Amino acid sequence: MASRGKSINLYLMDGDVSGRIKCTLANWTGLAFKIPRTALDMCKDRDELKQTGVYFLFGKDDTTDKSVVYVGQAGIRKNGEGILNRLLNIIEILKRIIGLRQLQSRHQMIHLDPQK
Repeated sequence: MASRGKSINLYLMDGDVSGRIKCTLANWTGLAFKIPRTALDMCKDRDELKQTGVYFLFGKDDTTDKSVVYVGQAGIRKNGEGILNRLLNIIEILKRIIGLRQLQSRHQMIHLDPQK
């Protein structure tokens, strides 16, 4: 049986390929978004992002500099918030972790000799 082609629609939400992108696939009810971390706050009015969903966080490993991806999921919470709220919470946690790492790095650079 020959497979049929599919049509993918990419909507540049900010009019720029480096900005937010909404992706739809013909005959599929799901949605996919590509949203830079810095643009998450601009998505608070998107009802689609208040739903259950799966998300991918892309980054680099601190020690090897290799690309890494974290796959997570979020459900609709009792407060009516879903995937966007989860992502915003994760970003706040990561900011605290990165801040702690930076603080630890600064302390490692300063050697305090308790004998003196």
